[in-house]
Amino acid sequence: MSVPEAADEQAGWRERLRQEELNGFAFAFKARTIALCVIALWVVVSSSVGRLPVLMGAAVLFLAVGWLAYASRRSRHALLIQSACAFVDVAIVVFASHLPDGDWYSYHDDSRPKAVRKDIWVDCTLDRIPVFVRAGSVLPHWPLQQYVGEIPHPEPILHAWLKLGEESSRWYEDDGDNESWRDGNFRDSFFTFRGTADSLELERRWDGSWTPGYATAHLVLHGLPAGWHALSVKVDGQAVAFTPDELGRPAVTLSPDFQRIEASWSVPAAPPEETETAMEVSLPV
Repeated sequence: MSVPEAADEQAGWRERLRQEELNGFAFAFKARTIALCVIALWVVVSSSVGRLPVLMGAAVLFLAVGWLAYASRRSRHALLIQSACAFVDVAIVVFASHLPDGDWYSYHDDSRPKAVRKDIWVDCTLDRIPVFVRAGSVLPHWPLQQYVGEIPHPEPILHAWLKLGEESSRWYEDDGDNESWRDGNFRDSFFTFRGTADSLELERRWDGSWTPGYATAHLVLHGLPAGWHALSVKVDGQAVAFTPDELGRPAVTLSPDFQRIEASWSVPAAPPEETETAMEVSLPV
């Protein structure tokens, strides 16, 4: 191969690499635009009215940064500009992140996030992703399995978080390894949670004809007031005993076909407020 041919081949290789790089910038801009649409949809669905201007401004800035990155794709400083844009993208996402209106618990320890206006601030370590659960939710858990059927008929554990008010949840079940759900062989449960400072009610109804293979289910209550005691639990009108789990939260065993749970407890009385007593003093004249 002659020297000119080698030079032409190297130039062609560089041109192809450059073209692939430009195509990558175009793809990144398209992906950024799709992400912007997702953010806009998230804003409309989950945001409070007072926060809309902030989040919409963040979405516009997100698009502007994407356009800057795309427009500078032929610049010799493109890598530096791309790095700066990536940093700004992360800052925008962090700034725009928020929890929708409502009461929330930390999934890990039941702590309540500290609100700063409409944002929240949490301590986040590298080994724990911050996850939050809406108060009043009922969240089903199962034992860890590597595939469906590894544990025959695993018993579900329902976790419920106290809310002072009413909340709805939904729980879907089926065989998990066939399409019999098309014929109605499923169970779609609907929960209604009602809570007060010293009691809760959990009502359940379901659609479908699926029959669970497990004999019992379990319920763990989260978020009870500090110092709770004298807890009583009824399942479908029958009193049942509770046992604390490894974190001290009350847990009860249920029938898989339970329809109503009632619980009540006592909380320590608030200490009386100290009041100033007026004292009249007579001085000799």
